[in-house]
Amino acid sequence: MNTTIAGLLPPSNVAAELANYLEKDCPALVARFAGAMATRTSLEPDALGCTPREWMQLRQAGFTEQAGEHFGANIALLLSGVKTVGELAYVGELSSVSIGRDRMSILHPSQIPIDQAECDQLFEAVSPLWEGTGISALPLNARQWRIWLPTPATLHSMTPAAVAQSSVTDWWPQDSSLRDWRKLLNEIQMVWHDHPINELRISQGKPPINNIWLFGGAAPSALNPSRVKSPPNSLIDTLADAHAAQDWAQWIAKLPELNTQITALPTEHTLNLLGHNKLITLTPIPVRWWHSLIKPRATQWKSWWKDQN
Repeated sequence: MNTTIAGLLPPSNVAAELANYLEKDCPALVARFAGAMATRTSLEPDALGCTPREWMQLRQAGFTEQAGEHFGANIALLLSGVKTVGELAYVGELSSVSIGRDRMSILHPSQIPIDQAECDQLFEAVSPLWEGTGISALPLNARQWRIWLPTPATLHSMTPAAVAQSSVTDWWPQDSSLRDWRKLLNEIQMVWHDHPINELRISQGKPPINNIWLFGGAAPSALNPSRVKSPPNSLIDTLADAHAAQDWAQWIAKLPELNTQITALPTEHTLNLLGHNKLITLTPIPVRWWHSLIKPRATQWKSWWKDQN
């Protein structure tokens, strides 16, 4: 069995300091570090088009890499449920973009609470804008819309969670195939700018919903049913939101809860530890008969913990 712990691996500039809190407040996990073999996998969001957590979701669901496209484009297939051969899946996610002094950035989805009533009102407000554009949309849930484009688009797909770690400008859709989409999005943004939903959100200290982030473009051929992993990995996401916000005080505060969860896990579980751009797989070292005579040497977990580059 495998258990994935999202948001566990911090960046190198804080890793050494956080290791001290990990030892104090999550000893159950540190004990597993000492008795396991660590394997590192580099998972750069810029290259994948998705986060390591999303990459694992796709791999567990049976998706495989296809030449010429970001693996993360398949997240749109996973969300929309598209299975028709030759049909491309695009998803637009309600998001919040801000323009700073030196860059334009998008908030991580975990930092943008949205309920279904807000989604419905925002969708209704812009529904007339789709007419005559050849573009259409249908809400999938409170956050994401299935998008239909009149022709296939040239899109370097990046999920909102992945692009939140970098400058939006680097991934803003610029290709001529998305000219009509950009025009429609500009009109949507004008309608939402002073919409009552956003005025209320701002008054409550919440970020405004002022953008639809488009991603996807993959075809169902990327799905290989024979590669679906069963049973799927269990997920512990106790630290995920704090990690996404780089709120290390909150990350530390959550460690006792994580310790309780780790204590309840069977010792034979393989642990998949996720960070911003990497995966550390911890495989328990098998217990041999001679271990009762000679205690095995504990692995030096801090060597890989601090090496987060």
